Amino acid sequence: MCKYLCAMMPAETPGRVGPSSFGDGALRGRHTARAFTLLELLVVVSIIGLLAVMSVPGVKRAMGSVKQGQCASNLRQIGTGLMLYASDNDGTFPMDNDPAKASLYQAAFWSSAIWTYVGYPASKFSYPENDVQGNVGADKNMFHCPVTKYYPKSKFKEICVPTSWNVTNRLSYAMNTTPSRTAFGTGNVPIKMAMIKTPTSTVLVIEQHEEGGDPWSYHQAFGLIPHRGGCNVLFYDGHVDWFLYKDIPTTTGTSFWGGL
Repeated sequence: MCKYLCAMMPAETPGRVGPSSFGDGALRGRHTARAFTLLELLVVVSIIGLLAVMSVPGVKRAMGSVKQGQCASNLRQIGTGLMLYASDNDGTFPMDNDPAKASLYQAAFWSSAIWTYVGYPASKFSYPENDVQGNVGADKNMFHCPVTKYYPKSKFKEICVPTSWNVTNRLSYAMNTTPSRTAFGTGNVPIKMAMIKTPTSTVLVIEQHEEGGDPWSYHQAFGLIPHRGGCNVLFYDGHVDWFLYKDIPTTTGTSFWGGL
């Protein structure tokens, strides 16, 4: 019987560890996971915090670049609208300001003249959410740069020179009135495209808080420098470029502002 039972039991495979091999020595040879000490955890947290702090400026720069690109896109669309308007009006651009066309929520700035040319329905021009006068402050259209900081009208005296000045709109972009002033003695006369001798280097629209732009009003009163110390500029040929504030001319005797 013993021989029969022994024959039924499987032979032990060489090198295979059987149940009888697990003893105290085998357990002592195992490696168990060790938890972090408090000091090690503090070091890890500190490193993560340092990396986060180091990444913040990069994230801000990236977001700033995105918004600068959105602003440039606004200006390109505005440029297209102005060109379409000029095409329909014998090559003439709109007036800087036409009070006869004002409505409840909208002053008749040049932006109103191209409202439909940039794709907005005429029926929605007077909606409060399309306000460019600061009555409600919604400002959800392409005439507002995504990073323009708006101030209550009562606060404008703190950021404008002279301090007695105020503004009646919340536009982010101003049409260059220097060519009109040079040719006609006033900034509120329509300019023909053919009058501009240097369209590739003369400003058509620049980032500014007033609807009309010139070197004095840009540098002394309402100029905006929201993009890394500079602003976007739309030129008469339709292209958009970015300029540092210090590189924007301060006098009219340049092709940048004049162009005649």
